Amino acid sequence: MKYLILLLISVMAYTLNCRTTIGNAEFTGVNDLVINHSVHQLVQTAKLRVPLSARLHYAGKTRAVKTHEVFKRGDPVSIKLGYNGHLLTEFEGYVTRIIYGTPLTIECEDAMHILRQINISETREDITLKEIIDMCLAMPDKGKLYEIEGEVPDTTYYNFSFKDASSVEVLQSIKEYYNIAIFFTPQAKLFVGGLYNYSAGDVKYNFHININPRRNELKFQEKEDVRIKIIAKSYTKDGEVIEASAGDEDGDVRTLWFYNIEDEQQLKERAESEIDKYRYTGYSGYFQTLLQPFAKPGMKAIIEDPDFPDRGGEYYISGVETRFGMSGASRKIEPEIKLNI
Repeated sequence: MKYLILLLISVMAYTLNCRTTIGNAEFTGVNDLVINHSVHQLVQTAKLRVPLSARLHYAGKTRAVKTHEVFKRGDPVSIKLGYNGHLLTEFEGYVTRIIYGTPLTIECEDAMHILRQINISETREDITLKEIIDMCLAMPDKGKLYEIEGEVPDTTYYNFSFKDASSVEVLQSIKEYYNIAIFFTPQAKLFVGGLYNYSAGDVKYNFHININPRRNELKFQEKEDVRIKIIAKSYTKDGEVIEASAGDEDGDVRTLWFYNIEDEQQLKERAESEIDKYRYTGYSGYFQTLLQPFAKPGMKAIIEDPDFPDRGGEYYISGVETRFGMSGASRKIEPEIKLNI
């Protein structure tokens, strides 16, 4: 009941706003849009659906247009959402595909769209991971396009060979090979590092205030009931792979990669030290909120439950799906690991 009252007050007091810019055109309404951000995704995406005919703003003037004649692949995109005119940037990127229909669908990618235009044809017996990342961010005639954020693992890639591959293809291969996070931050810097090493601030949630009880798929688990097996692998300095494991043999398997650990016993100790990230007393799953509070991957979600105070905790947000349209707005929050164990 408390949530329902607050929701009704929110509806009366707040007006949803959207300001989308594509190319030189700006508009304040969409049929619907979905934005997906995740530390597990190389490419962050947005998909909009807009009417075939609309009134767009150009340099302070407004005119009616057929939208399919205005937008084109490669146009820069900026999406801002909020309430009562207070807008925050939710997505910046480029148009990658236009699907003609009623309404018109516009698919977008973040700065990875630019990296698709960089061609890699290179064969090396050995190359550092940092050199590969730098290669993927540079154009022959423009130099390095983006800065790197995070701590690139100090390791060597052996037998590196790509022919006519885009930077995105190379980065995806590296991401899978080393099991690391690679994605563009909101500041258009390429983060490269451990999956949960990117930090983006804090956000608070309360089951009585801003967690939708009808869209709440959080499940509370006891540590003793969680079965987990950690398989730890490490690339040694000479390019070989060693492996060790810890945890429950019948548990859900998590494979973690390390670098320059040469001893299997040391690797096993590292695996054991990681178990509590996944075997904990707390929540798992996802939940839905409104646009406020703002949230993005890398934030620490501080979850409070007034009915069960001892169940509160801090969790790492790995993914956020933001929806906006004629039926309202919401965020799907995916907390992945517990931070205050």
